[in-house]
Amino acid sequence: MKINAQNIIPEFRAGDFGYILENNPLGDLQYRNYFPLEYNTSLDFGNIEASTGAKIMANVVALGSRAPRKGREFASLIKGELPKIEIARDQDEFDLFKVDELREKLKIYKNNEAIGEKLASLIYDDPLFCLNGVNARIEWLAKQVSSTGKVKLDKVTNAAGAQNFTIDFKIRMETVGKKWDQPDAKPIDDLQELQNDALGKGFRLLYATTDLATANKITKLQNVKEFVYGVASSGTVALFEPTIEQLNAKLTEKKLPTFRVWDSVVSEEDKSGKVTSMSGWQTGNILFTIDSVFGNTQYTISKEFTTDLKGTISKKIVDNAILIKTWGEEDPMLFSTKGVAYALPVINNTKKSVILTVL
Repeated sequence: MKINAQNIIPEFRAGDFGYILENNPLGDLQYRNYFPLEYNTSLDFGNIEASTGAKIMANVVALGSRAPRKGREFASLIKGELPKIEIARDQDEFDLFKVDELREKLKIYKNNEAIGEKLASLIYDDPLFCLNGVNARIEWLAKQVSSTGKVKLDKVTNAAGAQNFTIDFKIRMETVGKKWDQPDAKPIDDLQELQNDALGKGFRLLYATTDLATANKITKLQNVKEFVYGVASSGTVALFEPTIEQLNAKLTEKKLPTFRVWDSVVSEEDKSGKVTSMSGWQTGNILFTIDSVFGNTQYTISKEFTTDLKGTISKKIVDNAILIKTWGEEDPMLFSTKGVAYALPVINNTKKSVILTVL
């Protein structure tokens, strides 16, 4: 039977619970830079194709004739249903003994801030854990979409959840003729070829986004060094490895897409409790786009977000998109917390994006 969390931990305060959640930074998670939150009225998501920016010419027609109608590019090409993201954690009777122990210590050492902080940590760590867990999963989904054009869940990447979930955003995939970990690879030529193809279709690629491991390979190549320093040494002269900033300055000058590094790490816990760290980005892949923002994290809310359960559950909706709720259980005695979101990073402009495999 669900009971109010304060019946189990009297120190728990709904106001403090809400304040802590509202003031929890995303840290190194970056998905909202590339996929800002966007409310969706239903569970259905859809992506759009934006204008290329190229001006479509009017037709020259005979007097009295009807003007030819042009196509409209704002259309949802990929549609589907938003997945439910959930994470939960319990404090059982053993954990609650620790809370009791700290409470008694604090009665004796009333001015000991370390004990007070430890007690607060035990009380409010689980809500933060659940909030961070939901954001970490959305980060992982965003990096999967951006680096593979797909979302695919399996027993490795979603051990305790759905493992037959796939969405393909149909982004064009290309592979370089010579992988960029080969000493004689020519990344600048590959970039120019990709840009020429885009220009031929009426748009210009502006950004090349990848992970740190891939970015570190690029600046080591002789072709890139010679491009940055403006010399053709054919490897006879030792050149310093340029920074990404130096490379980007030269790429901007030549009207080629500039590199951005999406560097973050999340962790997956399997059924045995083993935790594995992962980037989420497919190393060796680069996403080329016309915009610094790739799309939106489309989200919706369910009845669970708004239903009032007569004071038995403390709830907080964070950033309008993520529900964190805490409650007590009478038998066995538990202090439970759950995080929920219906959300998916949805990439737009798929016709004007390219994923290039370089490693």
